[in-house]
Amino acid sequence: VAEDGEYYAALGTSRIERDLAKEAGFKDVNIIAKEATMGRADGAKFYSLNVDTLGVSNMDMVFTFRNYHNFDDAGRAKMNEVAFAALKSGGIYAVVDHTARHMEGYNNSN
Repeated sequence: VAEDGEYYAALGTSRIERDLAKEAGFKDVNIIAKEATMGRADGAKFYSLNVDTLGVSNMDMVFTFRNYHNFDDAGRAKMNEVAFAALKSGGIYAVVDHTARHMEGYNNSN
């Protein structure tokens, strides 16, 4: 983040707020969408996501790192919806995630 930039963290941020926010380099982090919830129903392999908004707009970038695969189809759709709603026109939505090997079925590594 540049000198005038801001960093926002959303979705599953309890450890950031509790442990990292007080560390050097994190003092200016903004925790948003605190009302968002995620969880797995009994026996479910993937998480659901309950969030209506990230509570910000006009963002240059929304970035999700190595968590996209943990959500069910509806959860990923909701994540996409709130991410795109938070971006400014021409903003970047970046998703970095694990991938399964080609034609490999579901397993705990995927």
